[in-house]
Amino acid sequence: MSFSQAVRVGVILGAGVFCTGLLPGDAEPAPGAPVAVRPAFTDGFAQGEANWETMGGTWQAADGKLVAEQTEGADALAYAPRAPLLQEQTLEATVTVQRRLIAEGWSVCGVLVFLDPSTYWVLGLTEDPKGNRYLDFLEKYQGVWQAQNEGGTRLERTVNENLHLKWSHNTEYRLRLALDGEGIGAEVRAGAGGEPLARAHYEFGKAEALRMGSVALLARGCAATFDDVAVTAPEAQQTSSSVRVESGREGSIAVLRDATLPESDPSVADHLASAFRAAGFGVTFLDGRQASDPSVLAPQRFFLYVIPHAQVYPATGAPALMSYLRRQGHLMVLGGPAFTRQVWDYQGQWVDQQMIRARVAQRQAEHTFLDFEGQPDLKAWTRATNDNTIQSALELEPGGHDGKGQCLRMSMQNLAGWNTYASPVLEGMFAQGHALLCFWAKGDAQTSQLSVEMNEADGSRWIAVVPLETDWKYHVLTPDQFAYWPDSKTKDTRGRPGDRFNPAAANRIVMGLAQSHTTAVGGVPHTLWVDDFGTAPNPFADFRTGPSQTLLPMETISPTYKVYPLDGIASVKVATDQALLDPTAELPTPRSALSCFARPKGEGFGNGGKWRWVPLARALDKQGEERGTAMWLLLNNTFPYKQSLFAAVGIDDAAVLKNHRMTGALVEVVRR
Repeated sequence: MSFSQAVRVGVILGAGVFCTGLLPGDAEPAPGAPVAVRPAFTDGFAQGEANWETMGGTWQAADGKLVAEQTEGADALAYAPRAPLLQEQTLEATVTVQRRLIAEGWSVCGVLVFLDPSTYWVLGLTEDPKGNRYLDFLEKYQGVWQAQNEGGTRLERTVNENLHLKWSHNTEYRLRLALDGEGIGAEVRAGAGGEPLARAHYEFGKAEALRMGSVALLARGCAATFDDVAVTAPEAQQTSSSVRVESGREGSIAVLRDATLPESDPSVADHLASAFRAAGFGVTFLDGRQASDPSVLAPQRFFLYVIPHAQVYPATGAPALMSYLRRQGHLMVLGGPAFTRQVWDYQGQWVDQQMIRARVAQRQAEHTFLDFEGQPDLKAWTRATNDNTIQSALELEPGGHDGKGQCLRMSMQNLAGWNTYASPVLEGMFAQGHALLCFWAKGDAQTSQLSVEMNEADGSRWIAVVPLETDWKYHVLTPDQFAYWPDSKTKDTRGRPGDRFNPAAANRIVMGLAQSHTTAVGGVPHTLWVDDFGTAPNPFADFRTGPSQTLLPMETISPTYKVYPLDGIASVKVATDQALLDPTAELPTPRSALSCFARPKGEGFGNGGKWRWVPLARALDKQGEERGTAMWLLLNNTFPYKQSLFAAVGIDDAAVLKNHRMTGALVEVVRR
């Protein structure tokens, strides 16, 4: 079990040892056997504060401790760039609050699982304006304080023991946070190796929550000392030992090369590798799984990481990539927009939501519960409408989706609110193990949508909307496509974050139009037809994308609003206001490209710029007018990727990237 789980069940392990959850693909350990862990980061401050970057307050090492004080209007916050961003870890530190510095407001001093200043978990020693002292264990998520108690980010607290602890000034406390895939646990001890004083735990469930980060320290409204910071994580069992790093006299480069990634062209990676090796660099190919392992993608192994066709990237690779860049690794991306198509490893193949939807849409029904053949009793269907004066009919009509048998025809003279028909109770609508709803439908020229509602036995109502065309179209709906309708008998117990339609409990289907859902249809006569409602198993029933792992913004690269497409490119010319490439060199012209928006070039001095932007090649139109920047560098001088360098080529054309002139330019950029 993980330390987080140990907190949940009340098992506290000795200092420096904990058990943790498994990494994907790891073998299950014997019951009760701890998974091996490794130190991921330690600092006893014997060498000063060199391992820390500050984002407010004053910080200095003295007598083997890190001393922090809030300055006016700014919390004292420090993070460790060399500590990796991890999804499974424990982090701890010895914390001593020396004195309060503010007359009003709350003071808090503690340890953080830190992503950025707007998103972190904190375990802190807190003092309110009246002088009451207690422990805070809470989440700040995308700027929302106490997010673990709010709306869609609300979490279940499964352990809550002695958070009202009345701690004391000038007394050492050992604060520990433990994070894994299931939740986050907290523990406070009476100094290093002391008795447990308090503990708590939150379960993540399916809610949005911070599930990865690195160690940081916080002192708000107080003066405090920190000592013996330690981060431990699961021992890497899969990839790091199997990756042989190729060395070269000019350094080692990692190149993403995975032929199984969608739209991948390994020939680009191969061509670049040949050119880099000829220039004296060692090149190591990483597949998507290896690139997602922070113990593999590490700056002490590779000074540069190259991503061809950067639009497609493993979703699970976000923590490793951010950790690599925060530890001053350098990045080169080709193509884009970068990281816009996330893919997941499912049963040995990379898939994304688009691929899953396409495959699910092809599933044929294996069990039919409504085929409208024979003489079904339509009088058992119930109409629901806000205006009974509008004429409406539910009828059988010859000619189903295959031109044979019968189908169901629904018509109405007008739509002033809603008009639906509910089937009688239909037990066993979904065959055992089936989760997909399959059917055929079409509409007249004025009816472009259909509302399909599934009722569960407990009264829960779940509604999906499908588009209609004038020809028969086949539809397949997954449980996730049904949204809970709050006007249900179960509104006090169902429909909460993480809840979804349960096909096994379905007992009624409702169809029709409603202006609350079928918003594309207006108040005119409507006719629609449906046929052959059935079910099928979902081939991706156990597929889970996992929690979102959004990359922190990469200036000039990601998210997509930082780039724009270039049209009408007639030539690409090396920029004359840079010193890395020969300005007279010729570059091949792509069919299309991307450009970043212009950023400060670092001209002048003493201006505290966040970045230094170096345009390397400009795209021109037929008139010789500049359309944008097709190749550039960015030197980061601020959080989160301080001292990391980005090189970007907004070209995804394999022929252009393999052209010797382009390859030569990329080698020169890397060599410099």
